[in-house]
Amino acid sequence: MSKIAPMILICFTACAPSQVVSPRQNFNSELKDMVGADIRKYEIYPFKLGYKGDLKSSRQLANGHLENLYQHRIPQGACDYVFEIDSNTHKVVSTRIEGDDRGCMIVP
Repeated sequence: MSKIAPMILICFTACAPSQVVSPRQNFNSELKDMVGADIRKYEIYPFKLGYKGDLKSSRQLANGHLENLYQHRIPQGACDYVFEIDSNTHKVVSTRIEGDDRGCMIVP
């Protein structure tokens, strides 16, 4: 009997499902993962955050960085999100969601 208990514990640990991520958590995770990324590597891919086809507006900030406003659209709604981008390195230095976040979802 004592040999069976460790085997059962190993099976339950190995067979346990991985953590489930909601579409909203997945969107927020991908948004945060963009910090430090070179925007030029992402702006050519549809369905990726930072895709140039989703760009709504861009403006230069007082610190010289660019602030790009994008819109991610899904049937449930639209999500406006912002990247602050270092003009020299083209790296995303910060991200945020603007306004209504009903469309801020990416199915994992």
